[in-house]
Amino acid sequence: MFIILGIVIVLILSLAFYVSRKTTAEPQFLERESFADYISSCLAQTGTEGIYKIAAQGGYVNPKGDTAYGETGDGLPVHYYLGQHQLPYVLDGNKTSMRSLSYVDTALSRYLAVELPHCLNFSFFQGQGYTVSVPTINWEAIDFDFSKATVPYSPEGVRFSVVSRDSDVVIVAKYPVLFAKKDSSFVLSDFSTTVPLRLSLLEHTAEKLVEQISNAYSNRTAYDLFLHCAEYASSDKQVNIYATPNLYSADYAVMLIDAAPTSQGLAPLRYQFAVRNVLFGGLCVG
Repeated sequence: MFIILGIVIVLILSLAFYVSRKTTAEPQFLERESFADYISSCLAQTGTEGIYKIAAQGGYVNPKGDTAYGETGDGLPVHYYLGQHQLPYVLDGNKTSMRSLSYVDTALSRYLAVELPHCLNFSFFQGQGYTVSVPTINWEAIDFDFSKATVPYSPEGVRFSVVSRDSDVVIVAKYPVLFAKKDSSFVLSDFSTTVPLRLSLLEHTAEKLVEQISNAYSNRTAYDLFLHCAEYASSDKQVNIYATPNLYSADYAVMLIDAAPTSQGLAPLRYQFAVRNVLFGGLCVG
């Protein structure tokens, strides 16, 4: 009887310990998940803002350069002003200076490094008793060298990676954030998001268009965009191309506008740049 009673007591205590451990562990897991989701949502928001800004200025955070973003600019003394945007001259006669997609992705990764902290607000979590530590990096001082972007509370440093694909932009971040509460703490480091903007499609279309305008100039002919629309049409007919001539000089603002993001509740994506000293005009709708 004593042996049976002892076994029953052990089983009861084991069950109580298991239930207690599960009820304390489950909220912690859910809290970590909510923290990770919040940071990932900020990564997506900041990445989306950066893509719109960079695309609207021909692949630059600022064509004039901006050391706060590690932006070297295009090195040109003049730019085309279109509303609030400054456009780089990517073609002058037959001389091209268009920024490649890999450099655009690098510009976006640096933009994320600077702007992501401005999106994060941990006051709600701090109100739940957490102390939150985030990376504090002087990016200008280390010249945006991610290998030097270290934090004291984690062996992993800060790094942003951007890959523009045909239909979207993939953003992966190493961004260690320390959460501490009473006698426990944990670090969340790995975040990723996919932004449904076709930056790559517009970039490659723009490269092709600039090349053809340049070839026409070399052959001393005008390039009528309207006659070549089939060459630049997207498979879904969602990309439009417009050229805005300057009435006082032979330069043009060129706008490639993708309407596809509207199906995701986003604004159309504009990739804009300028060309000069060429004979060019026309438009393509769809």
